[in-house]
Amino acid sequence: MNLIMRNILPTEGEILFNEIPAERYSYFSLRKHFEYIGVKRNLYHLSLYDNITLSDDGLFAEETTDKIKQACEEIGLLQDIYMLADAFNTQVQDEYMFSTGQAKKIQIARAFIKDSNVMIFDEALSNLDDETRKSVAVKLKQLAESKIIILISHNIEDYSICDEIYQIENGRLERVGQSA
Repeated sequence: MNLIMRNILPTEGEILFNEIPAERYSYFSLRKHFEYIGVKRNLYHLSLYDNITLSDDGLFAEETTDKIKQACEEIGLLQDIYMLADAFNTQVQDEYMFSTGQAKKIQIARAFIKDSNVMIFDEALSNLDDETRKSVAVKLKQLAESKIIILISHNIEDYSICDEIYQIENGRLERVGQSA
């Protein structure tokens, strides 16, 4: 995934985007097309609202707020947020002020509101309860109709939402098949 997002450069061969070598794009012009949800918590010392939007304008646009609430509702996070005294205005003082599952939900909500062409979920369904895992899987399947979703998982149950399944074996990417 680091190659695709151009966090590292290939030692041989090349990566093409729209048949153009990746190195001909600026890092930021290419990176804005990706949303990455990884294993780490990646929460910042900002309000929950800003953690989800990663917005620097500080404006609570009604449309954005509605989109955030919908994303949080879809993954079972909205009730948790409203239980906090300052709800979306709650300042994240420490990334461990939330459980691992809640932190993951915040990251997933962030991905759901972005308009990225490619969404990479690297073990992003781990640490979620079964109900949340299933609702996120349904949402990912819906998003896959208009976006490229790359789901990395060691959990074989996650493969059921995938159209195609690949495996990395001895450093090589090999197509394994399709889900049922």
